[in-house]
Amino acid sequence: MNKFSSFISQHSSFQRKRSFTLIELLVVIAIIAILAGMLLPALNRARNMGKTASCSANQKSIGSGFLLYCDDFQEYFPLNAKTWEIPSRYWFRLIAPYVGGSLTGLTPKIYHCPATKRAAIMNSKLDNNYLYPDYVANQENGWIDTSSYWTKIRRLRMILKPSSYVMLMDRRTGRLDQEVFNWVNDSNDGCFKSMGISIHMGRANYVHADGHVSYMLLSEGSWIAHDSFYDEYFYPTGKFQSGPIR
Repeated sequence: MNKFSSFISQHSSFQRKRSFTLIELLVVIAIIAILAGMLLPALNRARNMGKTASCSANQKSIGSGFLLYCDDFQEYFPLNAKTWEIPSRYWFRLIAPYVGGSLTGLTPKIYHCPATKRAAIMNSKLDNNYLYPDYVANQENGWIDTSSYWTKIRRLRMILKPSSYVMLMDRRTGRLDQEVFNWVNDSNDGCFKSMGISIHMGRANYVHADGHVSYMLLSEGSWIAHDSFYDEYFYPTGKFQSGPIR
């Protein structure tokens, strides 16, 4: 064997010794899978935290819209009405001019929570009777009902603890026909029909009457309606009052 052939033989032998075996390849794949399993939850959490922050910013703007409306209308909250005879019976239509929208224009982007997957709302007009924002207002703010028991017209000055009282919050996913929540009914049946209390990683964003937004944990369960701790958050005077209130 000449020197050239010997060199080729030695080089081939070296390559065979340095090539990956099946076991080594499987070990590398397993390590990659473990790392991916560790990183993906962290990435998902970071993405969800980003959505929560974006939602909080939306609610902050909407809360400012509420307060600006109150300033212009002798501190009265935007009214909601059960009767269809009132064209602008929804809070989100009444405050539209204060958040960069108009009744005949497209739905303001801040009415859409990034944690939901409702693209339709982004391309709909505000006067569409079949599409509601991803947020629900507290019915205690102001509500005109066919029954005087539920009719309540309130002013900002009537709120006992503005830093606690919740004006608006996340709407429950799947409830597309609600513009308000009612703490008495929603919490009593334990299912929170229109309240999205766990939409953001088990919690939700809430806009308070002083304009700040909080990120709170609200446990589900029928017992919660009898827990006085929450009364100051959902009742203007810290307790339920039947109507009429004007």
